[in-house]
Amino acid sequence: MIVNLKNQGQIHIVEDPSEAEKFSEQYNLGNGEASVITAAGRGEDIVLTDDLKGLKAARANNIERATAITALVSMTKEKIVGKEKALDSLKILEREGRYDAYIIDDARKEIKGGGKGK
Repeated sequence: MIVNLKNQGQIHIVEDPSEAEKFSEQYNLGNGEASVITAAGRGEDIVLTDDLKGLKAARANNIERATAITALVSMTKEKIVGKEKALDSLKILEREGRYDAYIIDDARKEIKGGGKGK
C-alpha cells in the first residue's frame, strides 16, 4: 500500500536523519515524530499526530497540524466518512487515545451535526 501511494505521488519519503535528529533533541521527540515534522516543514504538508510534544513542535515551527479527532470530524463534514463510521471510530479513539472527555464530547456533537459545544 505504501509503495502504491508513493508511486501515485500521494506520500513522499524524505530521508535526512541529521535534521530529524536535531529536531528530536530540540523538542524531545521520538525519531519518527521528528522525521514527520521535519518533512512537513519542507513543504505545505500537514502533520497528523496526537503527540502533544509533536503538536507543540509543529506549532512552534508554523507547520499546519491536526489530530486524529480533528481529521475525523473534517472528513465527516466533507462526507468522506459517514456519521456512523465516524462515531464508531470516535469510540475507538475514546477508548484507546489520551483525549479529555470534553474533546470527545465536542467531536461527537460536531459529527452528529450539532456543532461544537451544542
